Amino acid sequence: MNADRAAITDVQNQLNNQFLPAVKSMGAAGAELLRAFQALQRSTDAYCTSLAQLARSAKGASPAAENYGKQLLETSKQFRDTMQHHERSVANFSVFANKTNRFSTGEKDVLKEMASRFAKDEKEFLKTKPSAEASGKFYAKEREYFVKQQELRYKFFFDRHEEWFKTYGDLIEYCQEVANREEEGSRIHASTKTSEATKPEEKPAAPSVLVAVEVNGTQSDRKSTASSKASSASSIEGIRSRLSTQDDQNSIALISEKQLVQTNPTETAPSNEHRLAEIAQENIEYLPQREWPQAERHHESMAYDFRPREASPERARTALQLHPAQNVAQPQPAVARAPPKFGYQVFPPMAAATNPSPLPVYAADPKPTPAARTVPVVVPSPFSAQDYGVSLEVNEDYSPSGPDQLSVVRGDRVTLIKSGNRGWIFIKEASGNRTGWIPAQFASKV
Repeated sequence: MNADRAAITDVQNQLNNQFLPAVKSMGAAGAELLRAFQALQRSTDAYCTSLAQLARSAKGASPAAENYGKQLLETSKQFRDTMQHHERSVANFSVFANKTNRFSTGEKDVLKEMASRFAKDEKEFLKTKPSAEASGKFYAKEREYFVKQQELRYKFFFDRHEEWFKTYGDLIEYCQEVANREEEGSRIHASTKTSEATKPEEKPAAPSVLVAVEVNGTQSDRKSTASSKASSASSIEGIRSRLSTQDDQNSIALISEKQLVQTNPTETAPSNEHRLAEIAQENIEYLPQREWPQAERHHESMAYDFRPREASPERARTALQLHPAQNVAQPQPAVARAPPKFGYQVFPPMAAATNPSPLPVYAADPKPTPAARTVPVVVPSPFSAQDYGVSLEVNEDYSPSGPDQLSVVRGDRVTLIKSGNRGWIFIKEASGNRTGWIPAQFASKV
């Protein structure tokens, strides 16, 4: 046997016995993987939505919890962006998986057509009784065709998978960018903590002391604080705002030491650094308390007389006089003869009813009768049961309008099998085995 002819046989066997089962298996596995990918995308999208809702719920909580909520919201956004990049890979795989599924179902027919085409061409070629050189060229050409088809099939799957895997490379690059940003943020945060740790320790400020201040008195118990940078003017305004809310003139108010009036003690000399405080203290002018006279009453209160109300006199009750009802005849309208007007409706005479009823009963009213029972329509057939099995000839062409009807042409010979009760007959072709219904008027006895 020619080597090229043997190579063609090997390619056909490889495609049918090895390639085709593998493609069918990959098509089924690809469809299952695509369903898993789509379910993963849907579940991940729902999870990201719930995660963002959880992060937003921290709004209004403590500062630390709200800060973690903001970080969690940023993490959910990054996760959603990552899955959106993965959505591109899933879309690419979806197109490829659908092509593979269609390819696996139709590849068997394609291989069978290739084999039948080669067998037909080989048979036609061998009829010409070719020479050895022509036979070698023919088989070499066919071998090249089959090898090329084998190569293109594997190349198709290689190109599609390489294109799909590149989308995961883009996804990995995006994840690397996110990781680099997180690492940079962590490094900056760590350096900030280190710089704060190396700063010199500051002395703690003096604690706030609550003291008692007499509102209207000239003397007040004051205590100097460790911090001398508080503004005296603002402290005075704070004291005044608090004094304005007191109802009792001699009440005692508890205020913070930060809001005390900063006065210049006799034992401490004023420093140049607090010149503004000294000016504010010097400009304070306390107004003396004034005694306002009481308002005089110029109108005397009116005297009210609360005498008891006199009892109302009793009413004289008269007896109700009842008179018997008198039979008064109703006025009868005057009878006037007038010609009938056009358009009047004339009713039939009324008949006396046995049972008195408020409604009139007309003699012309028909009595209700029960509805007549519907009788099925029966169309007599020109053929009887004795005609079953006779040969009939078709008079006119008939095209069926239903699946149980038969198409016939004028002049066809048919056999009567059954006659219906609605003008149809069941026939069988004389030249074939087709059966069906046709109208009875389309056929007649031979």
